[in-house]
Amino acid sequence: VATEVRSLAQRSATAAREIKELISDSVSKVNSGNDLVSNAVTTMTEIGDQIKHVNDIMNEITMATQEQIAGIEQVNIAVTEMDTVSQQNAALVEQSAAATESLRDHARQLDRMVGTFRISMESHSGMVSRASVGKKSAAATPLPAPKKSALRPASVPKPALKQPVGATTQSAGIPANLRADDGDWETF
Repeated sequence: VATEVRSLAQRSATAAREIKELISDSVSKVNSGNDLVSNAVTTMTEIGDQIKHVNDIMNEITMATQEQIAGIEQVNIAVTEMDTVSQQNAALVEQSAAATESLRDHARQLDRMVGTFRISMESHSGMVSRASVGKKSAAATPLPAPKKSALRPASVPKPALKQPVGATTQSAGIPANLRADDGDWETF
């Protein structure tokens, strides 16, 4: 009986040692699991922080996109206004060109009209200078006034002739008695 009690006591001691080792191993594994859980919590917290950061970045991108949309709308409005102004300027240029052409036509007509006066004044100056070339004393002697045409009645008033621009310089060589009575001359 004593041998059996002894062998039973040895088996109990061995089993107790094995149980102790198993308990130590379980405790170490629980501690390791606890560390893993702590690491997982820290990692999950970091992931949550990163998600918030990404969300903030997305909000900033959204705000920047809205600002860019507003800027593009302003640029679009400015381009539309520039297009309108360009069209108005083109219309004004066309009107200015038409007005310039009209003024050019008027200037040509005025030049032709003034040209007739220039021809009359030049022929009038030519007659006076030819008459004064033959007689040196003719400048001192006043020339007789030209005779009025018999076809025109004396009571009909003559229209006033406008003196062309520059006529004063052309008529400087004409004697005073002829210049004062230019309205009596008639074209031939």
